[in-house]
Amino acid sequence: MWTTGNYQGIYTIVGDTEAPIISSQNQSADLGCNPTAIVTPAFGYSDNCDTNLQVSVNDGGILADGCFRSQTWTANVSDSCGNPATPLSITYTWKVDTEAPVIACLRDYTLSACDQQPTLVLPLALDNCDGEVIVTAVRSDELALNDPFPIGQTITITYSAEDGCGNTANCSFTVYVSACGRPHCTYTQGSYRDWEMGRLS
Repeated sequence: MWTTGNYQGIYTIVGDTEAPIISSQNQSADLGCNPTAIVTPAFGYSDNCDTNLQVSVNDGGILADGCFRSQTWTANVSDSCGNPATPLSITYTWKVDTEAPVIACLRDYTLSACDQQPTLVLPLALDNCDGEVIVTAVRSDELALNDPFPIGQTITITYSAEDGCGNTANCSFTVYVSACGRPHCTYTQGSYRDWEMGRLS
């Protein structure tokens, strides 16, 4: 209280040592592949005294590392008594990949029914983001990849690969087994041979 002549007054002293608390309904997250839009997170605060503070947000910009991206927003605020809030940061990460993997397919080829059947080994596809990608194979006759090939039919083998963002690649080649020159042909011990007089020839 103070007194001057016939006037008296009362000082009001505000004691505030509590810092505001910054909050957000958003959270740091991985946005997956090729998001269509990056929405800036919203920040708010609560304070024991002040109700009209301005939260400042620092946008760190988009950082790129190969196919991967990240962006961080950091919010700060201080109350009218100078108590600073603990900064709150939210980071989004995502991947930019619209390129399909690359598969190297075999050339089309023809076998004689008496030739050794080749053993097909699946290659690995190469992807700009994921590196080596597993390849799957499907035969047009729906048999397993290294089952004996039927004689006189053209069999198409299709290789397929898919990267982590769903970009797919396909390639195909054919295998044709021509008939034996002699009449009775069978598949034995990994090759096609003529069977005559009860023995292999």
